[in-house]
Amino acid sequence: MLYHMKFFCVLFLIINNNNRYNTLH
Repeated sequence: MLYHMKFFCVLFLIINNNNRYNTLH
């Protein structure tokens, strides 16, 4: 469960970072 939550958080961060990068360009 904890591992799954951690994975979800990392995935969310990656998506958020990718969106920010796309908005910047």
